[in-house]
This record gives sequence, C-alpha cells and structure tokens, in this order.
Amino acid sequence: MPEAPEVLSVAMEIDVVLPCLNEAGALPWVLSRMPNGFRPIVADNGSTDESAAIAAAYGARVVHVPQRHRLRHGRRRLLRPR
Repeated sequence: MPEAPEVLSVAMEIDVVLPCLNEAGALPWVLSRMPNGFRPIVADNGSTDESAAIAAAYGARVVHVPQRHRLRHGRRRLLRPR
C-alpha cells in the first residue's frame, strides 16, 4: 500500500484592516473581540484623538494613512443607475 502524503499543519492568520478616524471610543470594544487567528491592522486616517495609541495598546498594527479619502462621492457614483 502506498504511504499517505504528509499533511503539514500550518497556523494561518487573517489580516483585518480597520479604517479609523477618531475612533478612540469604539476601538477597545472592537479590538477586544477580535478572535484568535485574526490580526487587526488599524489604518489611521489622521485621527486627532488617541485612536493610534489605543490600537497599539491592544496589539493592533497601526498604519498611518497620510491622506483622507472622500469615499462618499465614489459611493454615490456606484449607486447611480446607468
């Protein structure tokens, strides 16, 4: 009988990108509920509160995004009938 191939057990992490602008009040709730295997990445869009520091304290990777994007205009274009 042929041998069964060896199965490698590899732990996988899933990156979860959280856009953030002045979310100091919400971040503790969200980050404290992040399940094992999920790695939070907080994309800070220029917060003026303690969002970045709070995210880092909860173990999230913080990426500073230098420019805010005005997504609301793009959303309107996407929702318009053609």
